[in-house]
Amino acid sequence: MFLIRRVNGGSMSPTLSPNDVVIFAQKEKYAANEVVLVKFRGREVIKRIGSIKGDRCTIVGDNSLNSYDSRHYGTISQSAILGVVMMKLPVAIEPPRLHNKFALIISRSFAVLYMTLAVVHLFRIDLLIPYVASRLGLSIYAASLLVVLVVVSEVFAIPYLLRMKLSWLGHVVSGGMVVAAPALWVFMVFKSEIAEFSIAGEIATPLGGGITYPLSIVWLLAAVAMVASLRYFSLFDKKRGKK
Repeated sequence: MFLIRRVNGGSMSPTLSPNDVVIFAQKEKYAANEVVLVKFRGREVIKRIGSIKGDRCTIVGDNSLNSYDSRHYGTISQSAILGVVMMKLPVAIEPPRLHNKFALIISRSFAVLYMTLAVVHLFRIDLLIPYVASRLGLSIYAASLLVVLVVVSEVFAIPYLLRMKLSWLGHVVSGGMVVAAPALWVFMVFKSEIAEFSIAGEIATPLGGGITYPLSIVWLLAAVAMVASLRYFSLFDKKRGKK
């Protein structure tokens, strides 16, 4: 059984900080020095096991100057332990400060673009998958996987473009999707041209119905623009911290 808890207070600092999200797992036996979740006197606390003697153990906080623990109330029963720390989840952080005020307008404009494309592709996915399969000479399964990757990339790029608070891993993944979506489209168009498929009449094809020649040009330019923008958005304000 797993439990997820948010850290309140600084008794386990620097190991755990306030607002950290931690996953705990139950065990049959616990060992000294493990960080555990304990239910004591009607409330849950996170402490480190100091020592174990039989069915009793002592628990202490890493920040001894700011911890109410076994030094104050003695030993506790091991049955009060709910679980041991398995992992600490990444904490959401603020996005980098923009170097230029126009960057926010640019990023939100691209966010609207990605939202629109994701919605169109989702609503026309029944036509898009067979079209991609025929254009690229792929099986329906392979075409479905490719189209799903495109849509997922478009959706997961939006949080980065809207400058939401994400974990550092979230920033990397979402930022990577900003480039991955147009890169996948460029790949599909390039592969279709190599396969010498005709593009005659494709200009009139709806956006969600297939890979059009004008669309390939738009996405190629978008890919180049987003690579440059990704670097641009990530620049920290050189005057940060100064008034």
